[in-house]
Amino acid sequence: MDVLIEEKIAQAVSLKRYSDFNGANLIYEQLNDQYPHSPVILKSWAKTLVCLGLYEDAINKFQLAVKLFIPQGMENHAWQCNNQIMEIRNRSKTPEQFKKYIRAVSGGTILDPKM
Repeated sequence: MDVLIEEKIAQAVSLKRYSDFNGANLIYEQLNDQYPHSPVILKSWAKTLVCLGLYEDAINKFQLAVKLFIPQGMENHAWQCNNQIMEIRNRSKTPEQFKKYIRAVSGGTILDPKM
């Protein structure tokens, strides 16, 4: 992976850990403009969208990442994305599990997510 991508993702993840989800989202938008169709960017971006409560947008990013990971032989990453899609889609069926998922994705900064 490109060093610039790694650095920018690390910066976005750091912002996310301090609850600056909008700042992290801006970094991902800029990265996506520079490096469209990067599954690594899409996967990480989707997690920030989850923190913003933009669940359908997150699902779309995860789904696109899956389509891009598989031809690269990165089935483990594709599986992780599919697993996170299921967490989001099942949020009304398993609300306590979803809350745990959101706590994990947000680095513990979101304790009571919107459903």
